[in-house]
Amino acid sequence: MSYPSGSRSSHPQRVAAVIYAHNVGRAVAATVRACRAIPGVDLLIVVDDGSTDDTGRAARAAGAVVVRHSVERGRASAIETGVKVAAMRDRPDGPPRHILLLSPDLGESAVEATALVEAVFARQVDMAIAVPATGREYTGYGPAVVRRLI
Repeated sequence: MSYPSGSRSSHPQRVAAVIYAHNVGRAVAATVRACRAIPGVDLLIVVDDGSTDDTGRAARAAGAVVVRHSVERGRASAIETGVKVAAMRDRPDGPPRHILLLSPDLGESAVEATALVEAVFARQVDMAIAVPATGREYTGYGPAVVRRLI
C-alpha cells in the first residue's frame, strides 16, 4: 500500500513514532525516513541512548527530533523518555497521539508498521505488536513471553 507524500500531516489521527537507538549510525536514518510514509505520523522522536557514534546526528539529519541520554540507560528508559517527550508535544486541547515504538535498524521496512497503525486507527485493536517473519530465532525473555501468548 502506498501513500502520497504528505498524507501523514492531513490524517485525522496523529502518531508519534518513538525510536530507541544506541550506536546505530546510518541505520537509524533510513528508519526515520521510512517512517514519514506511515499515515498519521507527525512526530518522529529518536532517543539516542548514550551512543558514541553519529546516531543522534544521523537521526536529526533525517528529520527526527533527537533526545539524548548522556550515558546508556537501556531500552526501557529510552522508550520511557520518548513517550514522555511525545506527551509533552501533544496539544493541550486535543486528543493525545498514538505511540508507535520502533527498532532503529528497520530501515525501509519500517513502513510496514502501517498495518499496525491502521488496525489501531480502525479500532480493530487497542494495541498491535509485530513479530518479525524472518527465519531468525529470537531469544530472551520478551520473545519467550510472546511465544507463550500467541
